[in-house]
Amino acid sequence: MALAQLYVDPAIAGNSGTGTVGDPYGDLEYCLAQATLDAAGTQINVKAGTAEVLAASLNPGAHFGAPTAAAQLVIRGYTTAANDGGMGEVDCGGASLFAVTTLDYIVLADMEFHTFGDNNGIVLDTYCTVFHCEIHKGASTPTTKTLLTVNATNGHAIGNYVHDAGATGRGISSGAVIIGNYVKSCPGFGIYRPGVIAVGNIVHLSDAGAVGIDYIYGTTVVGNTVYNSAAGTASGIRAGAAGIFGAIVINNICEGFSGVGGEGIFLQAGDDTHIVGYNAFYNNTAAYTDSGDEQVDLTASDVALAASPFTDAANGDFSLTAAGKTALRGLGWPAAYLGAHANTDGHITIGAVQYGEAEAGGGGMLVGNKRANKEG
Repeated sequence: MALAQLYVDPAIAGNSGTGTVGDPYGDLEYCLAQATLDAAGTQINVKAGTAEVLAASLNPGAHFGAPTAAAQLVIRGYTTAANDGGMGEVDCGGASLFAVTTLDYIVLADMEFHTFGDNNGIVLDTYCTVFHCEIHKGASTPTTKTLLTVNATNGHAIGNYVHDAGATGRGISSGAVIIGNYVKSCPGFGIYRPGVIAVGNIVHLSDAGAVGIDYIYGTTVVGNTVYNSAAGTASGIRAGAAGIFGAIVINNICEGFSGVGGEGIFLQAGDDTHIVGYNAFYNNTAAYTDSGDEQVDLTASDVALAASPFTDAANGDFSLTAAGKTALRGLGWPAAYLGAHANTDGHITIGAVQYGEAEAGGGGMLVGNKRANKEG
């Protein structure tokens, strides 16, 4: 069964409309107060162009109906028609987006959310997905708060732009699956303790003490780019506590952790990392701080870079230079697939950005395929 469709246009008068595409509700809060969650689920389409400014946090369970597995709630932006990719906008007016932290079965897509006050921004519980959204502090000045939290039980944060978390703040916290996000200017943690996988994310830090990706038990940390423009004194990727086991850390790039104590990857005593290697490093005080144990140690295939592989990382351009392409493409894991024909070559580029054209020529950023305590 298809989702029921409701429409909101914040540009028209508040507390008005019937919720159709031709006569949309004037605001999101009024929509939740007037309509009822359909038995097959409901998609609320928020029109791009004018920000919805909330008077208070949203509470679907109070009137509209709490989402369930059979009746899920989608809040998605649009421009002229549902699902056309338009970006709706919600100014949360100094409060968290939702009034409770126990909401399940919610999807947020093609939306911008901001101005949460000194509160955690968006907090979702189980079976929730946040896709292609921009999330930031806006006009607020939060301290040690998190912009996006998705519970680690089947939660997803995919393809979002999460930035400017405020003092000692975090970008994305928890979440079973964290894929393809651009996380920027989060002084505490870019990605904090993903539940299952962190894959293909770019974490762009600009505070010396910030940590890029802090992971815990059994997390797969693969194909990420972590960069700090501020001579980082913390870690690009780190096991977040002693006794962490079962993690996989491969195909990542760490750059810019060049301050006192800075390291690309931190594996502390008592940690048992199941697979680690095929990572690339540039301008870190140490590539690894490693007092743990690796069950499958592939660090002989690490890459030490002679220069930054990025065109202009400080300004957000993480495209690879010609030398970066040469240095990183084809050196990620897997180079081949066990049991497949020898021509089945993965041509994996280490890091989040994949370079798809045919390999060509030499060039010169590769210093060595070996692990070292110091880079250089």
